[in-house]
Amino acid sequence: MVANTGKRQSQTGADHKEEAKRQLLLQMLDTQALVGDLATKAVVFSPPLITRQEVGIFGRSTINIIQGAYGSHKSRLAELIAALMLTGNTGDDPHFLDFERAMLERFCFCYIDTERNQKEELPYAIQGIKMKAGYQLEDKPAGFHFTSIKAIERGHRFDAIEAFISHVRQLTDLHLFVLIDVVTDAIGDFNDPKESMKLFDFLGNLCDRHNATFLLVIHQNPGTDKARGHTGTEAANKASTVLQIGFEKTDKGEDSELIKLRYLKLRRGKRPEPVFLQYSTEANGLVLASTDAVTAHINHRKHKASVEDMAERLESLLSGWRAC
Repeated sequence: MVANTGKRQSQTGADHKEEAKRQLLLQMLDTQALVGDLATKAVVFSPPLITRQEVGIFGRSTINIIQGAYGSHKSRLAELIAALMLTGNTGDDPHFLDFERAMLERFCFCYIDTERNQKEELPYAIQGIKMKAGYQLEDKPAGFHFTSIKAIERGHRFDAIEAFISHVRQLTDLHLFVLIDVVTDAIGDFNDPKESMKLFDFLGNLCDRHNATFLLVIHQNPGTDKARGHTGTEAANKASTVLQIGFEKTDKGEDSELIKLRYLKLRRGKRPEPVFLQYSTEANGLVLASTDAVTAHINHRKHKASVEDMAERLESLLSGWRAC
């Protein structure tokens, strides 16, 4: 009797597995049919959401990264791009650093914070985005949704993010532009390869299911060009665009006033030259660096390099003379 019960349970378990496989197969065959139909027609790529000097920077339904070291203004850059997506014009404005968003289209912007306090820091960041987008302090733009997952247990943060984005999707048909600052706080361990892969699978599926584009802020390992942990590695693999922001160094190894914005990855085209920025207290944000400041810095770097080359050559000659 017990043996028969065990056999029935084993058979039931096997049946469930077969049914699960069948459902997965049906899903994959549906994907084949959809993609196969699209592949019989000319593919017309949608225009980029954001361009700079006619180069597409952020494409539709993609994952994109801003990385930088502590204090490098990466959040300020992300908030400026957020304001660009929220603004009522196309972004032809000096304080958008020559970035422009797609014309003749409106967007819905979602801001998910992970680390600011909710009494002062987060409200202040929200105010900054609104005012850079052309709104007044007291305005509540209809296309601007924001929240924080700071108080939510890490094991529930995926569910919280999906619930929030699903809620916003029910409110609008506009394309969603979602900023998560900082994305490593969405998981328990950014050095865990499995968690990191799950994170980007999760975000990639949200792109497809909710007609959304993601911009993720991530910390950078000190002294390297690599974003933090296995999450940073997976981010570089999965992202369509990776921007790096950081201070240029003086000859003493200290941070200068010049900030370099580099394109570490641009999937759809050739990477543009770096952009030099400065922080302006008057603008309370980032501005394009003056030509004089950039020229002086580059000339100093060239001069410094030539002196170093000469020192190495002299050392080599002296070593040879001593050997004689």
